[in-house]
Amino acid sequence: EITSGASTITMQLARNLFLGPEQRYDQSVDRKLLEIGLAQELTDLYSKAELLEMYLNLLNYGNLAYGPQAAAQVYFGKNAGELSLAEATLLAGIPQQPANLDPYRNYDATKRRQRIVLDLMVRHGYLTTAEADRAFAEPLALHEPTALVTNRAPHFVQYVIETLDRRLGSGYTRRSGLQIKTTLDMGLQTLAQETVTARVNEAKDQFDLSNAALVAMRPNSGEIVAMVGSADFNDPTIAGQVNVALSLRQPGSAIKPILYAAAFDENLISPATVLWDTPITYTLAAGQSYAPHNYDGQFHGPVTARMALANSYNVPTVKLLDALSVAGMLTEAREMGLRSLNQPAEWYGLSLTLGGGEVTLLDLTTAYHTLASDGAYLPPQVILATTDALGRPLYPFEEVAPRQVIDPSTAFLVSDVLSDNEARSPAFGTASPLLLSRPAAAKTGTTTDFRDNWTIGYTRYLITGVWAGNSDGRPMRNTSGVTGA
Repeated sequence: EITSGASTITMQLARNLFLGPEQRYDQSVDRKLLEIGLAQELTDLYSKAELLEMYLNLLNYGNLAYGPQAAAQVYFGKNAGELSLAEATLLAGIPQQPANLDPYRNYDATKRRQRIVLDLMVRHGYLTTAEADRAFAEPLALHEPTALVTNRAPHFVQYVIETLDRRLGSGYTRRSGLQIKTTLDMGLQTLAQETVTARVNEAKDQFDLSNAALVAMRPNSGEIVAMVGSADFNDPTIAGQVNVALSLRQPGSAIKPILYAAAFDENLISPATVLWDTPITYTLAAGQSYAPHNYDGQFHGPVTARMALANSYNVPTVKLLDALSVAGMLTEAREMGLRSLNQPAEWYGLSLTLGGGEVTLLDLTTAYHTLASDGAYLPPQVILATTDALGRPLYPFEEVAPRQVIDPSTAFLVSDVLSDNEARSPAFGTASPLLLSRPAAAKTGTTTDFRDNWTIGYTRYLITGVWAGNSDGRPMRNTSGVTGA
């Protein structure tokens, strides 16, 4: 049986607060009775003024504005308490049909609705006819819409919603009135987006590079403070709405510190151990030959592990992986946060340490977060707390205990090598972009076909991972992690 009829404000509030999208449009008797029962519970708990305030704060005023305060900010750039009578009555009419009563797109229709609101206030004794006429005639200066509805962290917001969907179900995240406290640092986010966009524009013609992504995290917390998923969210030519920070890409040499961390942790080597950068050929299971070579095409003879990692020499690194085992490196990588390396060891082979697998920028940055956090792993965090419109916690921040996955001394040694400017000078020079005014560890990565550039760097206070390339997989022109990313 289908029933319909007018709902009170409290019933509408109960529907929006407690019912999911499918239930809201269910017209059965059971749904109506549930709504009545929930409305009665609200009436018992809150005053009429409180219920009205909650109801108004859930109303859609269009242009991503929910509630009178947000609407006042979007349309007039002021707080709701600062609105004039003319401004307030214009906004009051919008929720009836927010799509059609949009002051930016259909100002005349919005004014006609304002006239109805003013006439109702006269009829009920809140205004005189003269006051209503003056309010209707008052010129209104609307804010420019583009500056106010632009999402300054669109990929981060999407990631937050996806995280909530996984934890609570999509029904919760589609409800109105959720208050979400996140880890985002808007100052860092703005700087990150501006820098990524500017650098891509600078490098576009020189390197045939069209896109980049960035993730920044706080050490010892797992908190993501900035996430840039593309150079321009609104640019369809680079698939700007795709969050490249969550896309699988080959990391090149940026994954090498994971191998050295595993080898240090197993006491297989130390930074002072001599490794041999000399020609070698491996016979693979399929009978094929594999002869690793260095980026500069040279062999450097006996080198310390410090020099091999700092200069990103491929040959001694492959020999080290052979001595440790691919399975051993995979175990360390996954413990440190590289969950996207989910294939068996034989699937990767010795090319794993040169970036033969695929990882996401977020996962790789998380692994470096483990190094920056003295070997303690913490999962990435974006949500600190979530409450519904009644202030009830839906997603309380749970303090996650760090898990020690590598020895603190191992993390120190890897960080020390990655911050040793003298050690890396043969490959990068003494004045490379990796040299900062403060101690900082950094590692670059470039795939052999120049499809992916990476740089991951960190201090005691911030970890930043950057990927640069082309969304369609098109190779760049002769660029490396240090010049591209």
